Amino acid sequence: MRIIIADRDSTERVGIKWLINSYSMKFNEVCLVEDARQFINEFEKSEPDILILELEMFSTNSWEIILRKVENYQGVIIAITTEAIFERAWQAIQLQAVNLLVKPLLPEKLKESLEKSIKKLSNFKEKPIHLENKDENYRYYQSLMIETEVKFSNDYKGMMIIKPEYPDDLKELYKYINEYIFMETPVVLLFSDYIVCLFSVFEMDKLYIDSTRFISNSIKLLNGGVFISIDSINKVEDSLHACYMRCIQTLKMVFYKGYTQVMQASEFPSFEEFDPLLNSEEQRIWIKMLEGENLIPIKNWLYEKFTNFPNGYPEPELIRISLTSILAQIRRHMKSYRLEKNQALEEQYQNIFNIVLNSPVLFKVVQELLLFIDKILEQVKTQQKNTQNDFIELGLRFIDEHFSRTDLNLIVVADYVNKSPSYFSYVLSQRTSQTFQQYLTNVRINKAKHLLSTTSLSIQQISFSIGFSDPNYFSRVFKNQTGVSPSIWKNQMFI
Repeated sequence: MRIIIADRDSTERVGIKWLINSYSMKFNEVCLVEDARQFINEFEKSEPDILILELEMFSTNSWEIILRKVENYQGVIIAITTEAIFERAWQAIQLQAVNLLVKPLLPEKLKESLEKSIKKLSNFKEKPIHLENKDENYRYYQSLMIETEVKFSNDYKGMMIIKPEYPDDLKELYKYINEYIFMETPVVLLFSDYIVCLFSVFEMDKLYIDSTRFISNSIKLLNGGVFISIDSINKVEDSLHACYMRCIQTLKMVFYKGYTQVMQASEFPSFEEFDPLLNSEEQRIWIKMLEGENLIPIKNWLYEKFTNFPNGYPEPELIRISLTSILAQIRRHMKSYRLEKNQALEEQYQNIFNIVLNSPVLFKVVQELLLFIDKILEQVKTQQKNTQNDFIELGLRFIDEHFSRTDLNLIVVADYVNKSPSYFSYVLSQRTSQTFQQYLTNVRINKAKHLLSTTSLSIQQISFSIGFSDPNYFSRVFKNQTGVSPSIWKNQMFI
């Protein structure tokens, strides 16, 4: 097998190659590329079995070229990114990637994705031949995939596509179908993710009964459920390809209906238009709900948005983008409390991001998202409680937020944390090795440095904005802290 690793960072490329070698995966060639042009050249030279693509490598212009290149690609794509945001999620969906991994890459996640990719390739390449006549078997596959001059419409009147919940069940399912007694023996064709059955005699009611009976019996054998799409070829101008495309489109309803279902393609509604991004009002609602630390309104909002579709179902990919837009709000909330520093929560965030992109059933995605949000809210509550108990941390935060007040002093801060000035001052000096006045002065001078280097404000304006009522006194304090006057410091910054 051949694999291309496309990443701008040489250490990432070499690291991924090293991990692949350490896993003893049987790749005949591991090709490393560092930019879009080099990737296109290698891809055109010989299509690889697996692609590992860093999404940030491609500009807007080169992205359109890449999409055209991989449009008919038969291999497997693993996308990687430095940003867990919905734009990257949408790009991964456009590529039909099996996974989107977020840097820094976790070795076990990469290994899991590679093993999944190899298994998917194996399932595709190991299609058993059902018919003795291999040429005829090929024509069946061809007639399903494209419109051909060879017409089987007169021979076959019904189609059933069976998709297992877990890919590992596919081979067992194929064996079971060939042994199963349908009302009529079908032609059975194996694909990488599902199985197609063709029936020469067809009655919708009977096929529906056959399908429900098959589901009931297969539950005992498989690890998960199956979703079955059925349709008829009942028009002279109809074809196997047209029927196949209707059934494939119907399989997308797994996302909304779940498994252990039978659905007629004729009942499949066309997908409705849907704006996947949160509008400004919805963003404000999410900020308010997260700050409110109450899971109930969040649960109600998600259920209303993602379990009730009175105007029809959108494309599943658009729902996934909408969910990543919500994840972006959650991410901002996490950062406001520095929860991204919590390794366990960060790993859970990366996991829920992958669930949103790859989990086949929407209801399960929503449930996992709610569980994650609940953990975030509980962690915020715990952190706030700890902060309240730590009056020094609370006082320092108050100073950092209110240093511009000219009346800010030890008494004001001690009163805010409900401690005596002497006790607060003593504990502060023990904790920071600074007096109250030293800490406040450092905060103000650091802010002054920032304003001097990034704005055109006058020294007088800066002194007022950081809590000094006398510009001359500010200049003396600044020189005492830095060794130079504010004007000299500013000039040095712009030399």
